Amino acid sequence: MPIEAERNPSLCFGKELIRSANEALEIAQGKAEPVAVYAPDTVDAAAIRKQQGLSLPTRQLRLIVCAR
Repeated sequence: MPIEAERNPSLCFGKELIRSANEALEIAQGKAEPVAVYAPDTVDAAAIRKQQGLSLPTRQLRLIVCAR
């Protein structure tokens, strides 16, 4: 590890963040394959809304307000 990264941990984090962004771009452009893909078999939207404390109308209202 370079001396600068030892003194400044955020420098190491910043370099890792840039590397990850470049990797994501390569995957999006079809130049690389993702290392792992997580795709659930099913999505229980009602359970997610309940866990987040949202009702369907509240969620829709937030989308409408954010879109404006």
